[in-house]
Amino acid sequence: MINYKYSSDIEIKILMLLERRRMKKIKVAIDSRRKSNNGIGRYVENLIYALDRKAKREPIEIFEVCYNGRAKTKNKIITLNESIKCRWEESQLNEKLLKNDIDIFIAPYYYNTPYIDVPCIRVIHDAIPFHYGFNDFGNFNKLTKIVKSEIMLDLDSKQILEIYKMYEKVIRNAEALVTVSHHSASDLSYYFPDSLGKWNVIYPYISRKFFRVAKVKKRNQLVCVGRYEPRKQQLEIIDSISKIRKEHGYDIKLKLIGGSKDNFPNYASQVRGKANENKLWVTVKEDISDRELVESYSESILTIFVSEDEGFGYPAIESIACGTPVLVRDRTALQEICSSAAIYYNPENCLTSSILNAFDVSRDNDTRPLYDVSNVFSEERYINKILDLIYML
Repeated sequence: MINYKYSSDIEIKILMLLERRRMKKIKVAIDSRRKSNNGIGRYVENLIYALDRKAKREPIEIFEVCYNGRAKTKNKIITLNESIKCRWEESQLNEKLLKNDIDIFIAPYYYNTPYIDVPCIRVIHDAIPFHYGFNDFGNFNKLTKIVKSEIMLDLDSKQILEIYKMYEKVIRNAEALVTVSHHSASDLSYYFPDSLGKWNVIYPYISRKFFRVAKVKKRNQLVCVGRYEPRKQQLEIIDSISKIRKEHGYDIKLKLIGGSKDNFPNYASQVRGKANENKLWVTVKEDISDRELVESYSESILTIFVSEDEGFGYPAIESIACGTPVLVRDRTALQEICSSAAIYYNPENCLTSSILNAFDVSRDNDTRPLYDVSNVFSEERYINKILDLIYML
């Protein structure tokens, strides 16, 4: 072991680098079963990409946990055969991690096995499931009125208690806890008091491709990005723009960008139906490439992202990176994430008026927001913090 006591900061960094190079490679397994085009899927893809790049210079070896036949990676693979909801999978994953001598397991979401015998870095993005299922967290026998989430409508109090216990177990058994914003850390600490002070807040990074503004002509268009969920308010957005067109005579169009996999099929069906009714000015795109997404942000006057609840909010930061203003709700993590770069919507005010005002401001002010997202949400900053946790364990 190197003695750093009398070394300068620069010497320490050099000595640490030399020490790392002498280390045995650390085997890091990442659960990549949720690679997709939603927020968590993007997080998983970005994590693997950044670690792959670091593995060329750092003493780490990467494994990906995948389902049979679904692996699209150059990394070593740990395959699972069962559904993610099957309890057999818990022991299956643990056995395979041990068989492959895995040193660190990174779980980028909560609902996989809490019972593993390998040091675990657990990433929990938010407490959204608990915001929409019940009012009084201590009373599991009583569902709330609300339940804006279709998932929670189908759950009884016993199932909700099981979800809570799952969160509780994975939080308790993790060697390191990571979340994506201070807002999420506060929320999770409220619901799980034992986790207070244990959260490592590490902002996800935005891919470099979003900082290359596409050379496209601006259209009289608004864009809304996100899966079709009630909290993301696509139906309300379509209604608001319809009013703006009818009552104010604005010839503006809306591009809805979502995914084809629906967690809320009834709501998704309503969104697609309403979009089809207004197909002269509403365009629906699903499962598009990042290149198309960059073009969509770049050609739009304004991005609308007025989700009721977010732990982070990729579309808001991606839009800002592309130089397109974004309208966001003045609650949840979005104020923390967007800082002064966004236009804020107070839900106590009229959504239609807020969209109209934001559109006018954005159309008349063709300048990039004064917010260096390339620094705050950089790949290097993100992955160095993840590496610090890996080496710490």
